[in-house]
Amino acid sequence: MQERLQKIIAAAGLTSRRKAEELIAAGRVLVNGQPVTELGSKADPEKDHIRVNGKPVLLVYRISLFPDIIRTTEIWRDQCLREGIGDIYLVQVESFEKAAAPADPVQFGFDASVEFPPHGMAVPTNGQTKLNPDYDGLVSDYREVALKYLQLEIPNHVRFRSVMPSWDNTPRRQHQATVFDHASPGAYQAWLERILDQTHEQNFGEERIVFINAWNEWAEGNHLEPDKRYGHGFLEATRNALDASLLRRS
Repeated sequence: MQERLQKIIAAAGLTSRRKAEELIAAGRVLVNGQPVTELGSKADPEKDHIRVNGKPVLLVYRISLFPDIIRTTEIWRDQCLREGIGDIYLVQVESFEKAAAPADPVQFGFDASVEFPPHGMAVPTNGQTKLNPDYDGLVSDYREVALKYLQLEIPNHVRFRSVMPSWDNTPRRQHQATVFDHASPGAYQAWLERILDQTHEQNFGEERIVFINAWNEWAEGNHLEPDKRYGHGFLEATRNALDASLLRRS
């Protein structure tokens, strides 16, 4: 469904509606590669490619697998300029070893980093009763993981915050699965609300972006899509968190 561009940009948390109107009037908003300057212009956020300030964002999941990541980012940037794409905004994902020891992404040729929950935050929960005697995986408390992320120190670089709705990769890992107990729409909403507030306080302009680590991956038990247990609960919690955050800033 088509909506006004300034409404789409503001709803995404990039900036206020008034500032979005200024960006549109200044020709800094592209829809499907074409600049849009009319304030009454509409777009479909489900179908159209909307770019603000002209930089496409590219996330790299595991930079340690590249033999020379700095040279690689240089090649990417040069090639994008040659192809007419323009400058790109590179984001290092804080996964695996980068989750355990986050570092300034600029030293690797990146513009920012992004959290990847639950990497680096799992803490075993004691006292669990095993229904499967062969289970030798890890059970953590979802609520404790959320609190640990909320207590992270503010870095000296741009870091995009992230949340996850749940995690249980038993379908994939079987007896060695990682499970986060007490995950629920309510706990998820509380985490997301606080992350939205922190992002508004810590980041500025178009870098006010929050990621939800949920690629509808059923084998990981990590999804926003409706299921038999919670129905539309996680989707509704996402909407509620966004509404609550906007009301607190209005």
